[in-house]
Amino acid sequence: MSPSNANTLVLVTGATGYVGSEIALEFLRQGFAVRQAIRSQSQADAWNDKFPQYKDRTSFVFISSLEATGAFDEAVKGVTYVAHAASPATFTPEDNKRDILDPAIRGTLSILESAKKERSIKAVVITSSVVSYLDFNNLPGPGDTLTSASWNPMTYDEAAVLPKEKGAVVYSASKAVAEKSAWKFMETEKPNFTLTTVAPTWVLGHNNEPSLKSWKDLRSTYGMTTRAIVDVAEFPPASARVTSHYVNVRDVAKAHVGAVTNPVAAGKRYLLVAGRYSPEEAARIAAKAVPEQAHRFPHTNGSEHAPTFEVESTPAERDFGFKYISLDESVTEYAKQLFSLPVT
Repeated sequence: MSPSNANTLVLVTGATGYVGSEIALEFLRQGFAVRQAIRSQSQADAWNDKFPQYKDRTSFVFISSLEATGAFDEAVKGVTYVAHAASPATFTPEDNKRDILDPAIRGTLSILESAKKERSIKAVVITSSVVSYLDFNNLPGPGDTLTSASWNPMTYDEAAVLPKEKGAVVYSASKAVAEKSAWKFMETEKPNFTLTTVAPTWVLGHNNEPSLKSWKDLRSTYGMTTRAIVDVAEFPPASARVTSHYVNVRDVAKAHVGAVTNPVAAGKRYLLVAGRYSPEEAARIAAKAVPEQAHRFPHTNGSEHAPTFEVESTPAERDFGFKYISLDESVTEYAKQLFSLPVT
């Protein structure tokens, strides 16, 4: 912890989620003061109950709607850095525009508009996603490389009319169009602060969400990993898999801190990909980590990964000074935590 950071205030949105809670914690570990933009007092109470050691450097501001004009005007006052991790995350929207596209764009623009009014803000980091880089109509394959110049080309209008069964594609488009709207804002509005975007792939590791009390609270990629490998008759076929790469949530958090504190990150897009991932390999590692629960996983010796695209993900290690956490460590800490939780 750096004592010099204690007077530096960071606004974190989405801090009640899997990734957002880890981002808030990493800023606190590094000595910063953190203001969380949340929806209710009960969320604030849950955070303070779980992390009382940070109570003196944690404050809260209550936001009823992230998309409203001026929603963050009070939240940004006196803030030096902003980490915007809040975004709608659903693969089953009833209305593509109302439920996911518009909230993603408006939530992003709302916080940037408020930040522009606050002269104390030096840097903003936005949590994007690897899906902002992927063209789902022409997926990359062996020999291709995702780079910081790669984009999901789907437009707002194209995503708006997709059928319900394409909810995951709509979500992917929402991440891309929201990120594009942020970069356009920077170009046209020319605010005082810098912008960096951080795009994790499938997130694994220990889950610090204050709301995670039992298996009934499983959500995000933490819950989706559980549904893919625990108590299943067989692993999902390769054609139905959402990802073939992973990153540890702690590395995601470190990248967010580095994105606002290291001047070299200004104006850049970072892909966060630690390595290859498969349900078979995750199950093999988990069964070894919690041998008394090995019967909960389909028997597997792991799997050879099918050839896939490469990802330019070393710039984050270089610029933010960390080495990606291994799949072994990521799955082990996930499995040990999961089976320590009550089922109900």
